[in-house]
Amino acid sequence: MNCTPGYIYWKNQDSVYLGCNQNLGDLLGFESPADIVGKSEHEMPYSKLNPAIAEHNIKADRHVIETGELWTTEEELKK
Repeated sequence: MNCTPGYIYWKNQDSVYLGCNQNLGDLLGFESPADIVGKSEHEMPYSKLNPAIAEHNIKADRHVIETGELWTTEEELKK
């Protein structure tokens, strides 16, 4: 996972992060990918800047869990 140029993460059914790859950890400013474990959407750095992002992500998670359908989204983060 750490060899891919993309951002990889996984969460539980409550939208709590269980892990991520190094790229996402770096992007979000964590010292280690392990630092994301146990954090909710509302605890993520981007959600503090714009709480609507957390709500959008939780809605997407719920949709996938409840319907089994794919949900594709494009996110742009500016530094």
